Amino acid sequence: MPQDPDESMRPWVQVAAFCNVAMQEPPPGGWMSLIRILDRWFVPGNTTEMPPSTLQTTLVVMLKSGNMNTTATLKIQPLTPSKKPLPAIEIPVLFEGDERGVNLVLPVVMTIDESGLYWFDIFVDEQLFTRIPLRVLYQRVAGISPPPESPKPEG
Repeated sequence: MPQDPDESMRPWVQVAAFCNVAMQEPPPGGWMSLIRILDRWFVPGNTTEMPPSTLQTTLVVMLKSGNMNTTATLKIQPLTPSKKPLPAIEIPVLFEGDERGVNLVLPVVMTIDESGLYWFDIFVDEQLFTRIPLRVLYQRVAGISPPPESPKPEG
């Protein structure tokens, strides 16, 4: 089978997801477990518009080298629902060829002030490889009011 020229210098996406917990066991196995994979984040509130809130989750990106045998820059670029770019993260990585790869487990803590669909674009050396969606949903909940006062006995 002839090799696609685009395959000569590109890694392959094995996993790109958000989760609550990512655990990687030590070598020789090095198995990765992702617990509670998510693509929605719920923000509760009691106002008509979503107040600024803190998003706290874990981003896991696992890439396999394939024919790539070099160092590269992995960039994660978040975009808000209104397409505003948020600060990007750039990480130098080493691709060693074949099944060897790069496993990134990154804590994500960011202030969000907009509901809707956020995208996290994953680039390797400025080439877009995949996008991870995360929908932020604002849920208005009724406020808890104190119980009514009991009438005081006269006398």
